[in-house]
Amino acid sequence: VELSAVELRFQPDEMASYLAQRGFPPPTPEALARLDARTEGWIVALQLMAAAAGDKRDINALLAAAQSGHGWLAEYLTTQILADLSPAKRTFLLQTAILERFNRSLLAAVSGVTDVDDLLSALIEAGLPLVQLDNRREWFRYHHLFQELLQARLRQALSSADIAELHRRAAAWLAEHDQVSAAVQHALSADDLNLAAAILETAVRPEISRGGFQQAESWLALFPNNA
Repeated sequence: VELSAVELRFQPDEMASYLAQRGFPPPTPEALARLDARTEGWIVALQLMAAAAGDKRDINALLAAAQSGHGWLAEYLTTQILADLSPAKRTFLLQTAILERFNRSLLAAVSGVTDVDDLLSALIEAGLPLVQLDNRREWFRYHHLFQELLQARLRQALSSADIAELHRRAAAWLAEHDQVSAAVQHALSADDLNLAAAILETAVRPEISRGGFQQAESWLALFPNNA
């Protein structure tokens, strides 16, 4: 039997049951939906949020911790997750934290790592909060809270120029694989208007020639009006 993060994820009713065991009053459906959206069923995040809420056992305090919990989550990330990884794995996580979704080829293009299969398998086996996006185990993303924390660490670890280069690598791969919107967004994140314009120029004309005017218009709308 293989258990993945999908099976281990807490459902809203399980979250409500856990909070009741911790002495919190029953959350409203709206509050529970907000917690579910923020934690994505990651029980570690919920546990830390409950601890950060203090002894009041107040749902509002819990929600506040959910929205501004980078301090305690960052400490957990540093002491419990990243500390147990090799420098190569930590660097890989930070570099690829810029990606909203990824497969092995995209990870390799951004990080420059050649043994992505082994590295990704090791990270999954280590129980890191990765979300599988398809049944073929090809596309993944980082848990949103986990990604936010990695990105914060990335900004501390690398210069703006180095981070921009990661975005350029992502933009190049995505453009090559016809993911135009994501490619343009990464080019803009790199503050590289020339690259963004080149991607659009390459993609828009063929799309218009096929009659895809709405798609072409949506792509052009990504470009800043003042650029």
